[in-house]
Amino acid sequence: MIQQSRGRAGFSATIDPLDLPTVVFNLRIALLSMRSLQKSHVELREQYLDGLAEAIVLDKHPHLQKKENVGSLYHLTEKQVEHLIKREQCHRMYKSSDLALLDPSHSLGGISRIDIPATDTFEPFPIGPDPKSWSCPWRSVTDPTIISQQIRSANLCQYNQAEATPFGSGQLANLMGPFADSSPAVALLSGMLPPNVELPLKETQTILSNLSRPLSLAPQTILSELSPDQFRSTYKKVKENTSSSPSGRHAGHYKVVVEDSCLCQLHASMMSIPYLTGFSPIRWRSVVDVMLEKTKGEPKIQHLRIIVLLKRDFNQVIEFSLQDSSVCIWKTTSCVP
Repeated sequence: MIQQSRGRAGFSATIDPLDLPTVVFNLRIALLSMRSLQKSHVELREQYLDGLAEAIVLDKHPHLQKKENVGSLYHLTEKQVEHLIKREQCHRMYKSSDLALLDPSHSLGGISRIDIPATDTFEPFPIGPDPKSWSCPWRSVTDPTIISQQIRSANLCQYNQAEATPFGSGQLANLMGPFADSSPAVALLSGMLPPNVELPLKETQTILSNLSRPLSLAPQTILSELSPDQFRSTYKKVKENTSSSPSGRHAGHYKVVVEDSCLCQLHASMMSIPYLTGFSPIRWRSVVDVMLEKTKGEPKIQHLRIIVLLKRDFNQVIEFSLQDSSVCIWKTTSCVP
């Protein structure tokens, strides 16, 4: 897509890579230029409108280009400027009117309304009624504070659905530990079932039995280091409009990086170091939950879908390590069909 844009703009198809200091210098110059333009944006807008109005008038009346028609050109240009400003004001008014007249069930893409049980309280479950079992009338809520409170409570219940399971709470969960790295967990993988643990569910016994059964796998090495070529191939297939977390590093940032070998090496190393040294970067530890309607026009609180946005580089290195390396090994050793 970048190559096509360069071609349409008339630039050369070949790209001369710049060194990092030059890139940083050019970015700083561009930032200073942008701030300078922002200070005079009113004058620049007036100049743009004058030029656009004059171009429209001359397109309709080419004879006004003659010197003797300067007065008429100036008069018609002023009228055209007034028309452009009025047209813009009308456009804004029509847009506001359209939004005000929209059906309440119409969604513009973001969550601006949710439906909750119509009771005498706005408190979410468990103080209020459970939306999943509610069969009485509903009420629509547009207050951002209430929407945020309801969504946080609903997401908390959603993320803790497994709390009541044997591995989520109780004797077995305490024995395994929150990260399954306790001594009984290590012993289980070595073939020793946890002693003196009540397992009322047959399914739980089957899971533990399978976990304690050793797999006859040939030693395999899972690649944990991302090479510049792998970084380049990974991001070339990513669409530029792919959603990413609001960290300032959009997918387009990485798609531009693939054109420079030095930057490819830099980003590939940064994405590999956590796996090579065994630490978790702080920026990788937070995610963004985006709420979407499962069914368009039905924003009931229990029917919202959670989309988790990871950091763009973290998401790509997970895809590389799991999809390209681990899954390939699992398939060759018949661990997965």
